[in-house]
Amino acid sequence: MGQKVDLLLNLFIYCQFILVDGRYSQWSEWDICSSTCGIGVQFRTRSCTDPEPANGGRKYIDDILISLFAFFFNFICDILYLVYNVLFSLSVDGEWGNWLPWEHCSVSCGRGEMTRHRLCDNPMPRFDGRYCDGDDTETQECESVPCPINGNWGDWSSWGLCSVTCGDGLQERYRDCDNPPASYGGQDCIGSETETKPCTAQICAGISILHKYTINHVLIEHLPYT
Repeated sequence: MGQKVDLLLNLFIYCQFILVDGRYSQWSEWDICSSTCGIGVQFRTRSCTDPEPANGGRKYIDDILISLFAFFFNFICDILYLVYNVLFSLSVDGEWGNWLPWEHCSVSCGRGEMTRHRLCDNPMPRFDGRYCDGDDTETQECESVPCPINGNWGDWSSWGLCSVTCGDGLQERYRDCDNPPASYGGQDCIGSETETKPCTAQICAGISILHKYTINHVLIEHLPYT
């Protein structure tokens, strides 16, 4: 509808600024005779006012075809002017309707955005009325359920003391599933939380004496008899 009204407005403006040639009006009635007796002279007049020349148009166009064209053109311009004023008086500016409900959050877990819309329909713009001012879309942050967080191992602890004070034993170290800990249904850390390795302390005293006794006993057994 707005394009049609714009076209009408352009035609109306064209009517206002197109060259208009002047045309003679109808002859007036004959004046009274110049003498009261005998021969005299009578006059009648006409003016270039039907229409008057406008926007550089020529004066005194008396050709019948040109006169008819000028009359028809002026009639069309008058109709356009009337229609434009009627439509302009009926123009309705648009107003926003109520906001529609918020749409779903853009993510299934964590932080995202959600959007809502409104329509310029309360009322809609008509007859070249102005469209609603402002935005037809509004957004805001949204947060649904927290996303699952899988656990991850922290650093290993230092190695502990050997499990024995002498001889062969084991050492252990530990780590915790806290970097971060599993939460909101996330998986626990994969792997063992402990690690071991062999260790050797000092040689035990009893083992040393037994070792020496065994060697001496073997040597004595192998000495020749005298």
